[in-house]
This record gives sequence, C-alpha cells and structure tokens, in this order.
Amino acid sequence: METSVPSGDERTWAMFSHLSSLSVFAIPFGNIIIPMVIWLSKKKESAFVDEHGKASLNFQLSVIIYMMIIGVFALVLFGLGLVNLGLSGTEDMYWRTFPWEFHFEGDGFIPFFLAPGFGLIFLLGLFWLALVGIYIFLVVKASLDASSGRQPKYFLALPLIK
Repeated sequence: METSVPSGDERTWAMFSHLSSLSVFAIPFGNIIIPMVIWLSKKKESAFVDEHGKASLNFQLSVIIYMMIIGVFALVLFGLGLVNLGLSGTEDMYWRTFPWEFHFEGDGFIPFFLAPGFGLIFLLGLFWLALVGIYIFLVVKASLDASSGRQPKYFLALPLIK
C-alpha cells in the first residue's frame, strides 16, 4: 500500500476505474471491459490506480456472480410455480384479458405476482432492483473515495484479483 498522497492524475484514473463500471447500463459487459482496460494500462504507473482498479474489478465480478445466483434461483422458483399451477387442480383457471391476471371461476382474479409460486419471483425482482440501487450507490461512493485519495471499500466483494 502506497503511503504517499496520490497525484491528481492518479486520483482521476482511479475514480474512472470505478465510474466506468456504470457503463454496463449502456454497453454489455462495459462494467468489466472498461475498468480492466484502465487498470491494465495504468497499474504499473501507480500503485493507487492498481489498488482501485483491482477493487473495482473484484466488485464487478462479484456482482455478476451474485446476479447469476439470483437468476438461477428465480428460474427454479418460476419452474416450481408452473409445476404448482399444474398440480394444484386449477383446471378452471385461465388467462383472460391481461397477461398479468389469473382468473378463477367465481373467484374474480388474482394479480400475477400473487399467483401460486410467482409471489417469490416478484419479491426477487424487488430484491434485484434494490441491489441495482445499492450497486450504483457503492460505485459512486468508491469513485468519490478515489477522487479524495482514500482507499477503496466495497463490502461483499470477493477477492478474485489479487
């Protein structure tokens, strides 16, 4: 760990190594490619940029792993929800008018996200949206830390790149 105060140029590159990960919202895998290019091109010039680049990449790879786990879990829940609908004796249930409503004979309708097995998927979607908000907050916070010359701090980042 470098003990000297990083220069303005070093802090700027370190900040961009974090902020560039937000490009994922416009460029597929931009959250990996752009910080990696910054890190690989500047890591030998500055220990500060090297440390921030590794922290950014570790966080981005960790987020991808966590999102994949959530995606697999959602697929399993979706499959179980379909099986539950097929096995629960709901042959009088049918789709009517809107794809997000289940209608039961004599029982009115149930919103799609409350249908058997699908409520958990709805909650996973809300959880996913919360994670996206936390993701943006953490990236911006790490960028501000880098521009201030502080060390990167991402919680739940797996140390994949050392």
